[in-house]
Amino acid sequence: MKPVRRNACLFGFEPSVLTALKESVYFAGAEPNEVEDVSGITRLFKTEPPDLVVLSLEAFDMLEFHVMVGGNPQFDKVAVVIGARDVAAPGLRKAIETCASDFFLVAKPYHLKRLVMAVMAQNPWSEVPVVSGKLLVADGNLERRIAMARALRVAKFDVEFCTTTRDLRGLVGKDHTYRMVIAAARPDGGEAAAVFADVYADPALKKVPWLVYDEELLLANVKSEAPGELVQVGNALSPDAVAFHVQTILSTPLKDLRKSERLPYLAPVRFVMEKIREEVWGFATDISENGLYVRTIVPPPTDTVLTVSFTPPTGEGLVQMGARVAWRKEFGDACFPSKQPGFGVEFVRASAPDRAGLVAGYQELLAALRPGGGEAPKADAGRDGGA
Repeated sequence: MKPVRRNACLFGFEPSVLTALKESVYFAGAEPNEVEDVSGITRLFKTEPPDLVVLSLEAFDMLEFHVMVGGNPQFDKVAVVIGARDVAAPGLRKAIETCASDFFLVAKPYHLKRLVMAVMAQNPWSEVPVVSGKLLVADGNLERRIAMARALRVAKFDVEFCTTTRDLRGLVGKDHTYRMVIAAARPDGGEAAAVFADVYADPALKKVPWLVYDEELLLANVKSEAPGELVQVGNALSPDAVAFHVQTILSTPLKDLRKSERLPYLAPVRFVMEKIREEVWGFATDISENGLYVRTIVPPPTDTVLTVSFTPPTGEGLVQMGARVAWRKEFGDACFPSKQPGFGVEFVRASAPDRAGLVAGYQELLAALRPGGGEAPKADAGRDGGA
């Protein structure tokens, strides 16, 4: 039985661009329908309402499409995608705020294919390797390191190694992308637990779960009320046991250590995925000093490592942050109704100037939203927007 092809309506594009867009729609599994004028859109909706409407930003503005959508229940289940020439184009923000599901740059028409795939309930990131994140393993025993690497890589983790307490201290004492630190109790005779204690005593250092082991004992900081304390989680060391505890601990992460709350903020965000080096755009809808929520109908897989670039709330320049996808909401997912499809990212690394630009912008936004020291807007009761 042939799969049913969904219909897409395209309007407002130049012929050279339209041809590329129609190809993207077709190869994503939908049937492209070119509409030549406004009456054509009206006729299409009377006969066979499309699943997807692809409009140029100029056509969106000309038709006052947000008014048409707001008063027509036929559009309730229709995805509206805008083609824009520039992320700073006048009217794009209004389109996103009112009725557009997402947007793409017309200079890169092939990006429309991923958007259509998401509407078709296909996986737009099927070619992206599944990786559960990067782990740091500190152990001076070569044989044990090899066995650990095999078990953790089977569990879809990237693994980085160090062999001395000094190296361990250096790696966790700076911005890093590790989701978890796994350390032999005495990698080279030094105490890994002492490094752990120093990390959790220093408010400037990043806090992640730790697993510290020797031959007969596994310790981890799994108490959400006391994340700086190591407690026993096992009594037999093996590579499979370590992989099991890593997966268990990361599936129930530590209590949120964010020091700043989310604030509403709408701005275009460029994100580049490390594994495929493809530039994609979305819109941030809220921000904290530690992460943001990016609205898009093509959210990357959880734990994907990204580089995100955006204008901070000060409106000056661009900041670039290394980030990890902490959670995602797919197009059509009814969970967390207060959130549009998209993904929350946790910032995991940044240069000092970019970090300073983000913090300054966040503080300025906080002051604007909380004049006179009143309460800041409360977070949604559901998922966290950022990390």
